[in-house]
Amino acid sequence: MCYLNAPPLLLFYRIILDGTGRIQIKNPTRKEQGIYECSVANHLGSDVESSSVLYAEAPVILSVERNITKPEHNHLSIVVGGIVEAALQANVTIRCPVKGKHGCFQWEGA
Repeated sequence: MCYLNAPPLLLFYRIILDGTGRIQIKNPTRKEQGIYECSVANHLGSDVESSSVLYAEAPVILSVERNITKPEHNHLSIVVGGIVEAALQANVTIRCPVKGKHGCFQWEGA
């Protein structure tokens, strides 16, 4: 019997069990991500193994185009995509929020 995240696997039109110990997930979405567990048993014993299925998508940077001019502040925080005017010796933090599965961040500057 095969399981998804513990309860018995609900068969949707996207998920096909072929009866030979294989499961096929057609066009997986976030809904199908999770831990898939297969257990086998007979009169000699049993075994269980699992695999994680993760939904991968291209990363999208959630930028905000805003201009911030507050040279009197010592610390400014903005989201990437905006313009900030900072005073000498001020600290500036630029955040890069990402939607989707991302790898590593890489910054380039002046």
